[in-house]
Amino acid sequence: CPWPIIFEAGLCQSEELAPFSPVGELLGRASSGPRELSATHKQLQSVGVDIGRFAFLHIRLGDYKSFDVYGTTPVPPVSWYSTAISKLRAVDPNIPIVVFSDELDRARDIFHAYDDMHFFPFDDLASFYAMARARHGILSASTFSWWAARLAKANHVGGHFMAPQHWMGLNARRWFPNKAIRASFLEYIDIV
Repeated sequence: CPWPIIFEAGLCQSEELAPFSPVGELLGRASSGPRELSATHKQLQSVGVDIGRFAFLHIRLGDYKSFDVYGTTPVPPVSWYSTAISKLRAVDPNIPIVVFSDELDRARDIFHAYDDMHFFPFDDLASFYAMARARHGILSASTFSWWAARLAKANHVGGHFMAPQHWMGLNARRWFPNKAIRASFLEYIDIV
């Protein structure tokens, strides 16, 4: 995305404003180098999953706790994640899910009761590279997981990538920053 203000406003998630070429291609090449793939493979193995068969769950907590969108936070409630996990497990019942978060200890507390959940304790760049290799994904309303899902979908065309309906305006049930943010490769799930 060439304009920082568009990136900051979240409009970089518009497929028209942020075409796969060249941004996605550059990110894809960066995450697919031999050194990066080897490191990603080792990191995923260290948390108990295979680089070729896992789903990601991205839960952004830290800075989003106080972020205001239409008078509410853009953090989906735990019930939304539960719904997304159920939908994902309905299409791929035994898929291991790797949790990525800016507050991993808190994410462990949230998802401790789920089977076959793994927690990725590495830095942001390693997290992005790993998420971009996933077969499926559950996104937070975040450009970080949006781009990772876009790359992962290019690698796994039949993958399911689920995001909150209304994106950052999910808890107010209003699209934010606007309706143009909808992406063709995502399956949107409403808050229930």
